[in-house]
Amino acid sequence: MQNNILSQCKDKYLFDNLTKVTNIKTGACFTSHEVEDIVKQVNQINNLKKEKDALILAHYYCSPKILFGVADFCGDSYALAKKAKEAKEQNIIFCGVTFMAETAKILNPSKKVILPPVTAGCSLASGITAQEVLNLRKKYPHAKVLCYINSSAEVKAACDTCVTSGNVFKIVENTEQNQIIFVPDLYMAKNIEAYLKNRGIKKEIIAAGATCCVHDKFTLTQLKDVKAKHPEAKIISHPECLPEVCANSDLSINNNIAQKAEQAINNMFKEAEK
Repeated sequence: MQNNILSQCKDKYLFDNLTKVTNIKTGACFTSHEVEDIVKQVNQINNLKKEKDALILAHYYCSPKILFGVADFCGDSYALAKKAKEAKEQNIIFCGVTFMAETAKILNPSKKVILPPVTAGCSLASGITAQEVLNLRKKYPHAKVLCYINSSAEVKAACDTCVTSGNVFKIVENTEQNQIIFVPDLYMAKNIEAYLKNRGIKKEIIAAGATCCVHDKFTLTQLKDVKAKHPEAKIISHPECLPEVCANSDLSINNNIAQKAEQAINNMFKEAEK
């Protein structure tokens, strides 16, 4: 998507975007000098993509240098998994974590999926093993077993259904079984329970796994402090956050909203190509 954007636009596209975002290392926006150095790397990578028949998929939390410079598509793990399935290129470079690259490989087994670096992990995906899921199945033989997409390929294989943040609530609500095993996100499980309770739906959620090491840093105290400083602001949270954070937010974001954000960003890429 972004091949030759920089040369066609004389680096204006990358400059305009990077000079508007904060460099987390310096705490300031990228300078024009920094962008000049980045441009050289970006052009080299984009040329290599053509040469190696490669597609770069990048998660939203990647560096803006990657998102605005070399990524062909950006999105959350589910959106990128769909893009991987549609890929025509023989090589898929996944700028994310291990479970995302695994999902891309599952959906596109004939393609080569490369994860830089291979050690990129996720506290949720490493929070439970396939054997632990099988043990839960034995303990609760009549339960429906759901796993959040942020789980390993082995765990997915041991479950009945893989869900996303955008469809998990409706899937749980419409599942015939009243007993549901949910892995690996413990906070999302609590938020599912709250969702069901608010709708008067009685189901038992048996949760196992871990929490996201990023989302569990957002606290209710922080939320109240931000709201006090910016009373007119709307608070948006992800269901991986603490239940009390989601309960006190104006909106709990899900994959549907993320898809709209993805479309907006990809539209920017298309405009830059014109």
